[in-house]
Amino acid sequence: MDWLSALAYGPVFLFSVFSALFVYVLNLIRFLALPFLYVGHGLLHLALLPLRILAKFEIFLYFVTGALLTGATVGLLVYWTGASLSHVLRISEDDSRPPPDDVEPPKPPYDYLAEWKAMGDGQLLSTAIVEEEETSQDST
Repeated sequence: MDWLSALAYGPVFLFSVFSALFVYVLNLIRFLALPFLYVGHGLLHLALLPLRILAKFEIFLYFVTGALLTGATVGLLVYWTGASLSHVLRISEDDSRPPPDDVEPPKPPYDYLAEWKAMGDGQLLSTAIVEEEETSQDST
């Protein structure tokens, strides 16, 4: 019976030795990699900092994105409609006509200040309105 028990406990003993050795090597690798893990965690924290800041403005970004997509869609729709209508109506950008030669240039506006200077000093124009002061002694 001793041979049978030795055969049964031999693989168990070998498995326990190899598993203990594997755990020891694994803990050694983890201990040696720990500084790199801390540095990697810090770099990941710094790299994700802008995203955490943007997450605070999430609702505003949704609004701006919606406005941007709506504006782009409406702008493209207006552009497409205008291009289609100009194609259907055969209107091109080169159809601009020069102004006719027989049109008179517009007259300059009437210059009241020049007329007042021509009349001389102290004279008022006939269109001037003179108002009386209400704080005079006669009105009381």
